[in-house]
Amino acid sequence: MMKVTDKEDRFWFFLENGTDFYIDVHCNVSAFGFSMLIKLNKEEAENYRKSGYEFLKELARDIQYYSQSKYKDRHELGEIGKIAHNAIMTFNKNSDSGN
Repeated sequence: MMKVTDKEDRFWFFLENGTDFYIDVHCNVSAFGFSMLIKLNKEEAENYRKSGYEFLKELARDIQYYSQSKYKDRHELGEIGKIAHNAIMTFNKNSDSGN
């Protein structure tokens, strides 16, 4: 079951799904805003385990800056994107209600 385990307001959400890690980053190109869901590769997952939140901040900034180049082909769509979206909506709903 996918769940949000960390976040930075109005910037990114970090999600775990079993042994897989994902980061959903809010990006902007010109006047357009969008989210990119990226599954962490083995090296990124190891860096997360070593450095935690600090690594996530750096990774999110990198994804935001390079969203249309080096991360473009890693954007997760389809069913996993829907699952992540639902996990984020549930997290936000529970956060808003104080749960």
